[in-house]
Amino acid sequence: MTKKDHEAIEVTSENFGELLLQGLNEALAIERGEAVAARRVRRVATVREASVLPPRGYDAEAVQAVRERLGLSQAVFARVLNSSAETVKAWEQGKRIPDGMALALLQVADEHPQALMSRVRRKTA
Repeated sequence: MTKKDHEAIEVTSENFGELLLQGLNEALAIERGEAVAARRVRRVATVREASVLPPRGYDAEAVQAVRERLGLSQAVFARVLNSSAETVKAWEQGKRIPDGMALALLQVADEHPQALMSRVRRKTA
């Protein structure tokens, strides 16, 4: 790619037709295999094509079990989940039930702990 390919193109009423034809010719060249598309977006699925299983529920004991398997205090576990220590404490005491995104994060912590634990570092003295 040349530097010109990265520059913004100003579309005016004078150059619109020319730019439109240029775009169509580029699309045809890509379709024929004579050129490579600058960018491709690959979707795995759309809402019409896929369903997403809801995260499992986590009661007080399950939340505590996940945290303890990670070997974290409530305060550190809360930071990993981007939550407050008070929230984690309330979950573990059964005063509150995790919902929404918290359930998805708890399931990630439960099933793929390294995805979250990669952010935890031991402080050096």
